[in-house]
Amino acid sequence: MSDVNPIVAAAVGENLDALITLDLRGYHVGRILYRAARAVAGEPLTLGAARAILENTSAGDTVVLTTGFPFLPYGKPELDGLIGTAVVARALDIALGAHPVIVTEAATVPVMSALMTAAGLNLYATRDEMHQYPHSGAVIPFTADTSRASAEAEEVLDTFGSKLVIAIEKPGANGDGAYLQGNGSDVSGMVAKTDALFELAHVRGLPTIAIGDLGNEVGFGALAAVVDQETPFGTAYVGAPTESIAAGVEADHILVGSVSDWAAYGLAAMIAFLTGNPDALHTPAIQRQLLWTAVRCGALDGSGRAEPAVDGVGEDFTARLVATMRDILEITSRMSRTYATVIDRLNDLDWNQRS
Repeated sequence: MSDVNPIVAAAVGENLDALITLDLRGYHVGRILYRAARAVAGEPLTLGAARAILENTSAGDTVVLTTGFPFLPYGKPELDGLIGTAVVARALDIALGAHPVIVTEAATVPVMSALMTAAGLNLYATRDEMHQYPHSGAVIPFTADTSRASAEAEEVLDTFGSKLVIAIEKPGANGDGAYLQGNGSDVSGMVAKTDALFELAHVRGLPTIAIGDLGNEVGFGALAAVVDQETPFGTAYVGAPTESIAAGVEADHILVGSVSDWAAYGLAAMIAFLTGNPDALHTPAIQRQLLWTAVRCGALDGSGRAEPAVDGVGEDFTARLVATMRDILEITSRMSRTYATVIDRLNDLDWNQRS
């Protein structure tokens, strides 16, 4: 990472951030939340989150990721978040040699295990086994019982010794302790209470990263007022849920996308760029494989249909999105060498203000 020109890295971050906030729904929510998160971060969100991972993770380390959004009325996991988690896990393995441990609902373990395998990871039951073999990780269940969550969080972090905690499209409790879908439906009884992982990580000084798209995801507590006052999902709006959907627990780094999975792909792309390992970002073919794996294992699109789409956006678009991210990495690497003299001159200017 030390060899990456910060001007070029910022350019890649801006391009990835722009891609992951494309507003195909036309309702501006992702961009509203992005603007607020960006004001806090002061830099591209993909860049800040990727840097936090690289600064705190080395070969052989374990990284805990949590995902899984139970979807009413079906009682099955929503597809968004699951694929993004497998993509980031793959990037951690290929770029850093780290071991990803996925923490999720017991009901989501089978589909998440299949996705990890489809992403190229070997799964093992214990830390010793996992650390014995390269390209390995684990998928483990976490309690949905709030009274047991703190103890299980301690067990997870003590057992695996994670260097940081990442959440991708994972419900977070609101101020009243309820876990709500965007429409206000209460999924509290079904959700693994992984807020406890974030709370314990803060106590232990471990960095936390949260990825989401509505603000009801764990780690998005810093944007709760924005969710309530500036988005149609907030309690300030007529017809919005009567109870705030906004999560209460905060993360050190928030990464917002119009679709959570897109933001996860952007994070993987930034890791790939900063480590000089473009293969750490998956291919369009792997993207299609992951989508179909999730559907065949019982996950549902946000539309409620069992089809290879994420929040209503089909596989062809998401495959092109991944291809575009890969193009950004390749073209920027090549073009930045061609224009190295111009880029070096920017070091003498306040380039961040001029961009």
